[in-house]
Order: sequence, then structure tokens, then C-alpha cells
Amino acid sequence: RDEGWNENDFKSPHQHLIGDSTHLIPDNVPFAPAAELAVALPVDDSPKADCYIDDMFSHFLEEDATRGSRIIPLVLHLLSRPLQDDESLTRDDVLSISKFMAEAPPAECVVVLGWMLDTRRLQIELPENKYLAWTARIDEMLKQDRVTAKEMAALLGRLNHAGFIIPMSRHFLGRLRQAQYAAEKRHDGVALSAPQRANLVLWKTLLKQARDGISMNLLTYRKPTHITRSDASEHGIGGFSATTGIAWRWEIPPALRWRATLNALEYLAGYVTILMEIRLGRAPSESCFLCQTDSTSAAGW
Repeated sequence: RDEGWNENDFKSPHQHLIGDSTHLIPDNVPFAPAAELAVALPVDDSPKADCYIDDMFSHFLEEDATRGSRIIPLVLHLLSRPLQDDESLTRDDVLSISKFMAEAPPAECVVVLGWMLDTRRLQIELPENKYLAWTARIDEMLKQDRVTAKEMAALLGRLNHAGFIIPMSRHFLGRLRQAQYAAEKRHDGVALSAPQRANLVLWKTLLKQARDGISMNLLTYRKPTHITRSDASEHGIGGFSATTGIAWRWEIPPALRWRATLNALEYLAGYVTILMEIRLGRAPSESCFLCQTDSTSAAGW
């Protein structure tokens, strides 16, 4: 927070056209609490600004709304050449007032890089127009007898975008990429297999989840709220929670042994250990689990 800058004296010459309006969520909507991080960050609530290619955005507290709303128009004015009265080549000012008024006034809900950010509820959401367009495209593709590589590439780019807030969902892109690679070898495209069609149907559910919103607390490096340990052998699997003290085990019947790989059993043990905490009501919403196992493959899954 630079106290040397007076936003009332030194501002964009277009500020009178922009004003200082803000779009806030009604006060009856509570602020979502931020969960504790796994790393210690210094407290810094001063206004910030960032730029990604040609998208510039700033973020600040409500008490800094005036300063925060005026900084971007000022920076654009400083970095560009002001228009002269006798310009030899007619051109528009670098700042589009209509575009700025439509997209840039301070708000608690704003679209940034294709995502709707809700800073009061601490949620990130897939915008409704993207959700409708992408699910409609999936429906169209499910009706097609064959799909081309270009069609698959376009859809995969959109689904990969959605995977940024549901990282595990990218597991279900593998079969769809195989369809794209196969279609690249044929001019008339390929027919989707039953598993590939099932993945497309699943993606409609995942896109709805992205549209409904994902908590930002689930996308940060969190301090674990639950620490569990699990292990597996050819004779059985088990695990326990170091947080709640709940433990379990299951001896594999002799007739079922060696039917699954040890890595698969390690993964199943870790999953059941987490599921046990959830089913017994010991894991509230947005809990963060650190599941310790001696299998790096299972931990990665």
C-alpha cells in the first residue's frame, strides 16, 4: 500500500467517465473462512495487480476500493501515448470505456481467465455460458457415428480447462485422447467405443460440478486436517487415522488372494481409510487428508 500515491490527485484523465462504483454481494451472504495453509505466508493485505498476456486484473480489500479501481486506468494511461488533438492517423484511446465498465469495476464476483471467482464464498466456478456450450457439444458428439481429430482436440482443450479446478477429472481424458490419436490417422474420423462414450457422459457430471462451484480451499496447499496411514499385503489390507484413532483391517480370503496387484491393494487400503473417516462423520466438508502409504504409485493415484 504505497502511501506516496494520492489516487485523488494523480489519476487517469478518463476517471470521471468510469466513476468508483462497486458490485458487492448482499451482506446476508456470509464470508467463507479460508482454511489454514501448509506454508506460512507473511500477512500482506495491500492491493495487488497482475497481468497474463493481455488480461490485467487487480485485487484488494473493500477499504481500498477507490485506490484499487483507479490503478489500472492510470497504468494504461501511463504506458500508452495520449491522443493528440491533431492526430495524423485516427485511432481509439487504449482504454475502452465501455469494455472497462462492463468487465472491470470492482466486484466480489468477476470472470478472470475464463473462471468466475467468488471472493466472498471463496468459490471458483465455470461460467454458465461455457457449461451450456460444452455440455451441448458433448451431447452432439454422443449422437455422431464418427468424430474427427479436430472435433476431439477442440473438446479435449475445453475439458482440460475444466480439469484445472477438478484435477482428478483429467484421469478420464486418457481414452478420449486415444480417440483423437486414432482419428488423426483417418480422414473420416473414428467411432467412439463404449468406454469412451461413458467417459463423455461422466464429463457432463464433472462439468456440472465445475459450474456449481469448487471451494478455493480445495485448490490450495492446505495443512492436513486428517493424517492417515494404510498398508497392504497379499494376505490383507488395513489402516488407521492418527487424527481420530479409528483403525480397521480386512483379511483377504485365500480364494481371492493374488487376484489384484499389490499396488492396487495399497490404493484400496488408502481409499477405505479415508472413506471410513467420512462414513463415520469424522470428516466435515472441505477436510484435507494426508494419506501416508509405502507405495508411491498408490499415493500418486
